[in-house]
Amino acid sequence: GNVVAGDYDADGRSDIIVTRKVDSLLHWYFRLATGEQIGPVPFGLESDTQLPGDYDGDGDFNLNVVRDAGGFLSWYSLENNGSTTQTIWGLSGDTPLTGFFGGSGENDRVAVRSVGGALVWYIENVAPNGISWGLDGDEPYVADITGDGVDELIVLRNQGGALTWYIRDLSGNFTDVVAWGLDGDTALVPADFNGDGKADLLVVRAQNGFNVVYLRYTDLNGTTQSVVFGLDTDVPYTGNFTQSDLAELAVKRASGGFISHFVRFAQDGTVVNVPFGVETDAVIKPEGGLLAEKTSTLGCRATPGTSNTFVDGGGRGSLWKPHSEGVPNGAPVILLPIDYCGSPVAILGADGSVVSGIQRTKCGGNGNRAHFWIAETAGALAQFAPLTAQIINNGQTECRVVPNPAARYD
Repeated sequence: GNVVAGDYDADGRSDIIVTRKVDSLLHWYFRLATGEQIGPVPFGLESDTQLPGDYDGDGDFNLNVVRDAGGFLSWYSLENNGSTTQTIWGLSGDTPLTGFFGGSGENDRVAVRSVGGALVWYIENVAPNGISWGLDGDEPYVADITGDGVDELIVLRNQGGALTWYIRDLSGNFTDVVAWGLDGDTALVPADFNGDGKADLLVVRAQNGFNVVYLRYTDLNGTTQSVVFGLDTDVPYTGNFTQSDLAELAVKRASGGFISHFVRFAQDGTVVNVPFGVETDAVIKPEGGLLAEKTSTLGCRATPGTSNTFVDGGGRGSLWKPHSEGVPNGAPVILLPIDYCGSPVAILGADGSVVSGIQRTKCGGNGNRAHFWIAETAGALAQFAPLTAQIINNGQTECRVVPNPAARYD
């Protein structure tokens, strides 16, 4: 069968890998599932894309980097005997991916190219002429959704505040469109969480200070499950850390200069802490590629689906008025429907830091609305524009943008 993602010693379990930049080179460090630690192994340049996989079909992962140079993508793999192989696949600017498309249990190199607004997938040995699937701006993924041992082509599209997954197999005989997730969620590569061989869709949502993982099982008529796991500042990923059949959740937590990996065992939900790496290291996802950092905790983190502007065209709706006689310094006032009365409001600058609080509030008047007078004047706030008004109402966070504090938005 297919190799377990991120298994470098062929024991059927994902290992934890970090890379460190040293003098413009990459140094790789391994923490095997057995507990053994290996490294540093110098391989690749810091500007390379880090995309390990089983490219020689021997049942374990090889170190692999993809270098965009000379108009092409060059894939460099480190073999078990210490030699390096080079394969050219893709053109400069393509997105490199890797998956199992030949059914041979060997990673195939993939170059996803934007052609005329569409995404075209060039798959080594399988689809050298390309398969068109997805649109510019979609996020490409590979995973075995049908359970036949061959990966599907998947693109994730953020549209209308929701995440939509477009799935097709190599032949085009099977296609599916699944809405799963909201704008603002972190999408993870689909993985098999119930052992039926079919990858399941999952997204991670920050809620009340925690990460909530929303799973949608592919074969169980769309049965869903939610799991609270980790803090909302943790970075989630998946792997097969204890055995090969069931995917497991993990999060990276950076603290005090070091990285902790919290792994949630599939069998009983036990969580273990595996300290490995320093805070500046990059974590390599088991399926290959870098684990992206969470955006800074600075800034406004909106509840998906909430309003992001004061422009609603309603006479009694929301309003940003740049100058108000209601306070001595003539500062701006925010008007909102009356049910916002008592809501906490803060004004954030372009860098996400708080630049003003509220100097006065009033409930009612002017169309029976809630009034919030800003502490700072429009002139004083101009240097921080564009502003965001962070409003917390009934447990939901709204992030309403004010491009120019001296203008009226209604």
